[in-house]
Order: sequence, then structure tokens, then C-alpha cells
Amino acid sequence: MCGIAGLITSNLSSDLSSQKIKSTLKMMAIRGPDFQKHVEVKINNNLKFNLFHSRLAIIDPKSISNQPFEDESGILSFNGEIYNYIELRKSLIKKGYKFKTNSDTEVLSKMLDCYGDQALDKLDGMWSFFYYSKKNKIILISRDRFGEKPFYFYKSRKNFYFGSNINYIKNLIGNKLSLNNLKLKNYLYYGFRYQDINNETFFKNIIELEKSHFLKIDQNFKIIKKRYWKPNNTRIIKGLDYQRSVEKLREIVLDTINTRLRADVKIACLLSGGIDSTALAMVASKKFKKNIKLYSIRSNDLNYDEQNFIDLIVKKSSLKHEYIDLKVSNNTNYLEGLIKDANSPLLAVTFYLYALINRKIKKDNHRVLFSGIGADEMFAGYYTHFLYYLKSISKEKTFKKNLLEWKKHISKNLTNKSLKNIEKVLKTKLSLNQIIGNDQIKNYFKKNHLIKEKNYKFNDDFFKNTLSKDMFVHVTSPQLRDSDQISMFNSIENRSPFLSKKIYEFSFSLPNRFLIEGGYNKKILRDAMKNFLPPQILNNRNKVGFNANTKNVFNFRDKNIRDVLFSNNYLNNLINMEKVEMIIKAEKITNNESHFLFSLLNSAIFLNQNY
Repeated sequence: MCGIAGLITSNLSSDLSSQKIKSTLKMMAIRGPDFQKHVEVKINNNLKFNLFHSRLAIIDPKSISNQPFEDESGILSFNGEIYNYIELRKSLIKKGYKFKTNSDTEVLSKMLDCYGDQALDKLDGMWSFFYYSKKNKIILISRDRFGEKPFYFYKSRKNFYFGSNINYIKNLIGNKLSLNNLKLKNYLYYGFRYQDINNETFFKNIIELEKSHFLKIDQNFKIIKKRYWKPNNTRIIKGLDYQRSVEKLREIVLDTINTRLRADVKIACLLSGGIDSTALAMVASKKFKKNIKLYSIRSNDLNYDEQNFIDLIVKKSSLKHEYIDLKVSNNTNYLEGLIKDANSPLLAVTFYLYALINRKIKKDNHRVLFSGIGADEMFAGYYTHFLYYLKSISKEKTFKKNLLEWKKHISKNLTNKSLKNIEKVLKTKLSLNQIIGNDQIKNYFKKNHLIKEKNYKFNDDFFKNTLSKDMFVHVTSPQLRDSDQISMFNSIENRSPFLSKKIYEFSFSLPNRFLIEGGYNKKILRDAMKNFLPPQILNNRNKVGFNANTKNVFNFRDKNIRDVLFSNNYLNNLINMEKVEMIIKAEKITNNESHFLFSLLNSAIFLNQNY
């Protein structure tokens, strides 16, 4: 895990000043505190590049593995981990390659030399990287399949600026950036779910390289973009035996977790009390005998209280565990630091809680953090997924049985009242706005802000396509961006073991009934993890989620916070702040109002810092 930045330019007469080089490296230090370096390479008389790297050492922390990594074939600046690097190294040795380090960085470098962009299909990991082939005079830039690692860029006629953080690009450009008004309005109105409908950022002209893509830049500064992995290649296999599928899934999940445990530093795990984080903790402890430490948030809000389950897991696993107690804050100092580092608002209060955990983990000198991100989208973990499943089987014999199970076990847990009338809901299109239940938020805008929902086609099957939309657009993608940014703010590498090509392609080849059965979401994952999880966890249908009411996090009646919230002219022109005052004074607010209040606070801080 590292920070990368750079400039590719056809303006050879223009050089970066020593002050700009120093300021960029200083800015990157938090993302990689162990080693920093800048190199300038002239490709030919038409093109050169400046490359910056800041290293957070996780695998083979010796100095010989520092980056930018250079050998006779190329130069590599790499952010992420290649989990199957041991197996790839063996295959490269058979081809005659020799190694001077034990790092995954050198393995990636030699894979790119050997296979070029075809190497991407062989990688199991998370990455964004810049690689220059000395032989071919070609630059290859790539981002991993699920978008775990960020890569931003800004393109002008003669310059291509890039970085794993927007601030690096902003510093290299040296100019003030223009606000992306539509992006900010979408954020306020729809929350995090609409942040990945395109690859734009909160600044005009700074965009994010799409997940599963690579760029090739030749010595004439010609840029080609291609997609190297498509999820829609996965098809449902009919006639699979359920029990054999359970055993196969268990094998894949165990193997995936095992490779994600590869590290030369201490590992921590986020524990929420649900199936996903519990599976990670128990498998690491019981199967692979890893002494990882567990961390959880604890608050007085009974709506998000899973302490009984967490305490049970800690007892069963015999692992060390620590609670971070959530207290109402009278200032936004820490939040302001997070927003300034990301140069973006946090997308939900969940990520502020995640930041509090990361801050504690950093103090305890852990450098890797496991979380269960992606498992809900892989195995249909949300209540809304159950709704989409019912809609997909509405004309099948099993519909009535599953509908009864929904009414008996799931309906009572819904917080979105518009979804409780199941018969009415199933007759509608089930738009994303309906799923979010966001109709009340429009009342806080001085002008209505609605956008047409885009149709995404990832899979031929309706239900699986819904899961993929959550995976690649509405849920997992924004989660990954904030979790990476927050962890790196604390010099921690975040890993999401369920985000695996093997797991995705296996899960999405399964018949849909394997995912939802007997009133249980994630049915096949529950059964696959039966030997590791306590029955109390396995049989719990209630999904609490890693969340909090914003008013239990920040004291919005405090003068300091009110000054931040109400002082921004942009927001005062956009939002009816008198109605916002009513949310603050109300004893109880809805989940959507809580999200909106947090988004509003973040937007005010972001705007105050930039404009």
C-alpha cells in the first residue's frame, strides 16, 4: 500500500521546481511514511515523465523493495497488494526470471514485462499502478477489478497529471480547481449511492480511472483506454447440487482469506457482529491460527447495538478485542482533517465511525485492517435484495413460500416505511429512489433536484444484475473509496477479502435460490461458514449495519458546529436552512434525515476549505 503521483508531459522544456517536488512528497508522506522518492525519465525527444512514490511497507519491508522499483526492463510505481504473488513468482522462475527481493512489487514488475497488459487477468489482488516498459517505450496504467485502489487523473493537451489522491494532482497543477456542482447536488440529494454513476469527482476535469480498466500511453503521447475484465461474462449454471456448492464456496473463501493474510506486519479486523466480519475473524483465528486483533464501535444507540453478538464472537475466538466508545463531539476538527486530506466529503457517517476505529488501530501499530466490504453484494445481504429476489420469482411456484417468509421474518426489521407494503412495492419498478426512501429530502431543497436513473447491464439475469449494480455502482464502489482514503490517512492498508474474482464468478454462477432461502439472506455463505460461526450469528436474520445516528456523533446545537453548518453561502442558496433547523431541534429523525444532516455538514466543510 502506497501513494503514487506523477506527470507525463510532451512539454520537455517545462521542469517541476524543487519546491513543488518537495511539497508533493511531503503531502504524500501520510499515505506512505516508510520511504519516498521522485524520479524524472525522458522517454524520447517528445515525452518525459515525473514519478513520485511514498511507501507503506507491508510485504518484504526491506529497502531493496522500495519504489519506484526499477530493473533492466522497466520502472514501476505500485499501490496495493498482489495476493497470489508467491504462486506467480514460481511460474516466472520457471520461465527463467530471477528475483532479488521477496516482494509482490518485483513479481508485478516481471509479470508486466513478461505478459504486458495480459498479466492483469492473472493477478489476484488490489492495485493501481504506473509501469514504464523500457523495451517498448510504453506506459501502462491500471486499476483493479473492483476499484479498491484509487487512481485520479487530469488531462490537458500537453500534460497528464495523476495520483492516488486528488490533492497530489492539485498541487502539481498549481491552479485552483472548479467545483463540480452536479456532483455535489447529487451527493446532498441521493447520498453515497449516486456517487459512482460516472467517473467524475467533486472537481471539474479531475476524473477517476474506471475499475477493471487500463490506459496505454505510447511514446507519441497517444492514450488508449481498455477494459480487461467484464463481470457480465459470468452466467448462472443450472442444475448445480447445493451441498457440493456449499463445499466449493467454503474452499474458495478459505483460500481467499488465507492469501489475504499474507503480510509482514500486524493485522487487525473490524468486527461488527454480522456474518461477514465474524467469518473473517473466526477463519483467521481457528483455521489459520492468526492472532489478529478485533475492533468495534460501541454507542448508546440501541438501533445499532450488536454488543451481545460481538462479545460472543470475542469469547469464541479467544482473540484480543477493543471497543471504541462513540461520544458526541462538540467540534469537527477530526472530520475537517479527513475531508482536507481526501479533498472530498465523507460519503456517510459510517465512514466517520470507520475513521475513529482506524485512528485507534494506528495507535496500536497495526498496519493492515480487514473488513467485510463486498460480501453483501456478492451474496445478497440486504433486505432490498430480498425484495428484488421476490420480484424475480413472482411468476414461479416458490413465490408464495418466499413471500410468507419475508412477511414473517424480514418486514418487521425495515426502517424504510415505503417498502413495508410488499404487494404494492412488487407492482412498481423498484427505482433506486424508492429503495433509498428519499422523497422527504426534496423538501429541503429550494429547487427540486431529480436525475433520471441509468440502466446498467452487468448480467443477463435480473436479480444478479441488481447485485452487480450495488457492487459496481451504488454501494461497494463508494465504500471502497472512502475506506481506502480513511485508512491511508492513518497509514493503514485496508483489505476486503470477499472482493475476489474467484468468489464473484462462483457466486454469480449459482442459482439465485442458493442465496436466499428459508427467509435468510446470504444462505449459502451462512452454510459454508457453519463450522466457524456460532449458531446465534448464523440464525440471526436482522441486519443492523455499521452505522449511527448523526446526532449521536455530532452535537448540532453546539455553536462551533452550527457556525460551520449555517455559514456557507453556496448551501444557503441551495438548501432551505430553516427546515434544517427543524431537523436539529427534533427529538427523533429518520435515517434519511440523519444521512442528509451528515452530508450537509461535510459539504459545508468541503466548500469552506476550497472556495
